Amino acid sequence: MMRRGLAVGYPVVMDATNLTARHRALARAIAADARVPAYLVRVHAPAPVVRDRLALRPPTEAGWPVYLRMAATAEPIAGPHWELDTSKQIAVPLGRLIAAIRRASSTPNRARRA
Repeated sequence: MMRRGLAVGYPVVMDATNLTARHRALARAIAADARVPAYLVRVHAPAPVVRDRLALRPPTEAGWPVYLRMAATAEPIAGPHWELDTSKQIAVPLGRLIAAIRRASSTPNRARRA
């Protein structure tokens, strides 16, 4: 789906957990093939904050035990990426990320491929 959207010039946001380097590399490769920038954003919060937030939600399959299993398998992120700690004020770093994306997307994909 990412490839199709990029092929026709749409900006694409891939919202996924991508805990492994292999999955992140695949997303970056798709962007590189389309000759568009990729922005990797690690959105996180300290475990106690996540636990408290999950406790406020209706019970689902993706609760605290699932979070713990996923956190245990997360591989460190190598290479350039953004960090957004949602337990803190994110307006400034999020604003910088949005500005970078807007600058990069001011030229249509087709023009960047030339």
